[in-house]
Amino acid sequence: MSENVIVVNPNADDSELPEEKFEFMTPNKFQLLVETYVAENDVSYIDAVLFYCDLYEIEFDIIGKLISSNLKEKLNVSAIEAGYFKEESSLPI
Repeated sequence: MSENVIVVNPNADDSELPEEKFEFMTPNKFQLLVETYVAENDVSYIDAVLFYCDLYEIEFDIIGKLISSNLKEKLNVSAIEAGYFKEESSLPI
């Protein structure tokens, strides 16, 4: 099974991009970016995903293709902790 690949905006402002700019974004690369951002900036997984969607101009309607099952679980926990939904619920990704 091949990974989903999303082409991100290679013309985004270079001053805001990490040193290694991705032209193609895979779920594994996206998860690594998100987890690193969460660890370095003490933000929620939801905020980190939104940050990278904005930074790389990733449309919200295609972000589900970049969410791995592991990242989805972390987003669920983050949403529950923030009170967005009850524990028995889950994200519709």
